[in-house]
Amino acid sequence: MCGYILNRLDDTLYDVYAAFKTAREVWESLEKKYKNKDAGSKKFGVDRFLVFKMVESKPVVKQVEDLWKIIHEILA
Repeated sequence: MCGYILNRLDDTLYDVYAAFKTAREVWESLEKKYKNKDAGSKKFGVDRFLVFKMVESKPVVKQVEDLWKIIHEILA
Protein backbone atom coordinates (compact mmCIF):
# COMPACT_ATOMS: atom_id res chain seq x y z
CA MET A 1 0.00 0.00 0.00
CA CYS A 2 2.90 2.36 0.72
CA GLY A 3 4.04 1.96 -2.87
CA TYR A 4 0.69 3.22 -4.19
CA ILE A 5 1.02 6.46 -2.26
CA LEU A 6 4.68 6.92 -3.18
CA ASN A 7 3.89 6.26 -6.83
CA ARG A 8 1.50 9.22 -6.94
CA LEU A 9 3.98 11.69 -5.45
CA ASP A 10 6.01 14.15 -7.45
CA ASP A 11 9.61 13.04 -8.01
CA THR A 12 10.89 15.73 -5.65
CA LEU A 13 8.67 14.41 -2.85
CA TYR A 14 9.28 10.73 -3.54
CA ASP A 15 12.83 10.82 -2.22
CA VAL A 16 11.65 12.44 1.01
CA TYR A 17 8.87 9.94 1.75
CA ALA A 18 10.51 6.77 0.39
CA ALA A 19 12.23 6.25 3.75
CA PHE A 20 8.91 5.64 5.55
CA LYS A 21 8.10 1.99 6.23
CA THR A 22 4.28 2.00 6.22
CA ALA A 23 1.54 3.70 4.26
CA ARG A 24 0.14 5.10 7.51
CA GLU A 25 3.43 6.86 8.30
CA VAL A 26 3.56 8.38 4.80
CA TRP A 27 -0.10 9.42 4.94
CA GLU A 28 0.17 11.00 8.40
CA SER A 29 3.30 12.90 7.43
CA LEU A 30 1.70 14.20 4.22
CA GLU A 31 -1.47 15.10 6.09
CA LYS A 32 0.49 16.99 8.73
CA LYS A 33 2.47 18.89 6.12
CA TYR A 34 -0.39 19.68 3.72
CA LYS A 35 -3.51 19.61 5.91
CA ASN A 36 -3.95 23.36 5.80
CA LYS A 37 -5.05 23.94 2.20
CA ASP A 38 -3.52 27.40 1.90
CA ALA A 39 -0.19 26.35 3.36
CA GLY A 40 -0.17 23.22 1.20
CA SER A 41 -0.84 25.10 -2.02
CA LYS A 42 1.78 27.71 -1.14
CA LYS A 43 4.36 24.98 -0.44
CA PHE A 44 3.45 23.31 -3.73
CA GLY A 45 3.85 26.62 -5.55
CA VAL A 46 7.20 27.28 -3.93
CA ASP A 47 8.34 23.79 -4.89
CA ARG A 48 7.27 24.38 -8.51
CA PHE A 49 9.09 27.73 -8.48
CA LEU A 50 12.30 26.17 -7.18
CA VAL A 51 12.38 23.45 -9.83
CA PHE A 52 11.28 25.69 -12.73
CA LYS A 53 13.72 25.57 -15.63
CA MET A 54 13.76 27.39 -18.93
CA VAL A 55 13.94 25.08 -21.96
CA GLU A 56 14.79 25.82 -25.56
CA SER A 57 11.87 23.82 -26.96
CA LYS A 58 9.25 26.32 -25.72
CA PRO A 59 8.91 30.01 -26.57
CA VAL A 60 10.50 32.30 -23.98
CA VAL A 61 7.35 34.40 -23.61
CA LYS A 62 5.27 31.32 -22.75
CA GLN A 63 7.82 30.21 -20.17
CA VAL A 64 7.89 33.65 -18.55
CA GLU A 65 4.07 33.62 -18.39
CA ASP A 66 4.19 30.21 -16.70
CA LEU A 67 6.72 31.50 -14.18
CA TRP A 68 4.56 34.55 -13.44
CA LYS A 69 1.55 32.26 -12.85
CA ILE A 70 3.54 30.33 -10.27
CA ILE A 71 4.68 33.56 -8.59
CA HIS A 72 1.11 34.88 -8.43
CA GLU A 73 -0.09 31.60 -6.89
CA ILE A 74 2.52 31.93 -4.16
CA LEU A 75 1.68 35.56 -3.47
CA ALA A 76 -2.11 35.05 -3.47
